[in-house]
Amino acid sequence: MEDISRISKKIIDDARLEAEEIMSAEIAKAQERAKDTAARLEAEKALIDADTERQLAAVCGSSEYEAEKNRKNALTKTRLDFFSHVTELAKQKLVSLPEKEYFDFLYNVFAKLGKGENGVISFGDKDAERLPVDFMERLEKLVPLSRGEDVPGYGFLVRYDGFTENAMLDQMLEERRSELIHELSMAIGS
Repeated sequence: MEDISRISKKIIDDARLEAEEIMSAEIAKAQERAKDTAARLEAEKALIDADTERQLAAVCGSSEYEAEKNRKNALTKTRLDFFSHVTELAKQKLVSLPEKEYFDFLYNVFAKLGKGENGVISFGDKDAERLPVDFMERLEKLVPLSRGEDVPGYGFLVRYDGFTENAMLDQMLEERRSELIHELSMAIGS
């Protein structure tokens, strides 16, 4: 019995390690793309800055303060649009992963969040349609769970005694999007 337990733990540890390696590789790729994008954005920012200042001065005829305010608003909108686009691309990449990789990703997210007792998990309806047969069993090895009603989207919600862990893809990506916007703003000084 102890051998089975040790073997099961090894299999789980190996799967977790493989998933972490996959996630690390994807994060490294994403960070590289973010660096490339930041460099391109900096060049575009310089062009937008010059063009925006010229256009605002001609159109507004207002004070330099008003022109600077308008320029910053235009830059902020450009950044928000850019990160919205990147967030949507990241979501599409995640949901189009092969089924095993995608559900290993969700399993790893759950493993980091799943700390309660007797939780109720509600899967996103898009994931519930393609949920692997043994996925609930895998999760239940970590935390006792029951299945709740499906919710719209991708990912899952887990409800424990009085609190909810939100691991819906849109929510996780929005949180990361906000962090990236802040990091970029700090990097380019505005």
